[in-house]
Amino acid sequence: MDAEYRNSILQELHLLADTSNQTSLAESQPQPSVLNSIYFGGGTPSLAPLETLQTILSAVVTQFPCSPETEITLEMDPGSFNLEYLRCVKRMGFN
Repeated sequence: MDAEYRNSILQELHLLADTSNQTSLAESQPQPSVLNSIYFGGGTPSLAPLETLQTILSAVVTQFPCSPETEITLEMDPGSFNLEYLRCVKRMGFN
């Protein structure tokens, strides 16, 4: 289940990035501006394996312009994590 979901998200991100790039090129517009925020939410994504979160986040930041100031947040169920989990998501880039 997790692999199927992760792969679907990755395919969608790839399609969105391709569409965005094609639109910019076709309209001779500059590349899209830097993302201000990346939000993982809905359905308590903190319940997904850490590897899945890392894979999806990596795909977003490599396919879309981000900056060190980009806010990257993760919706969490307060009863579903511990301090080590928080350390892991912080190392991934969630802030």
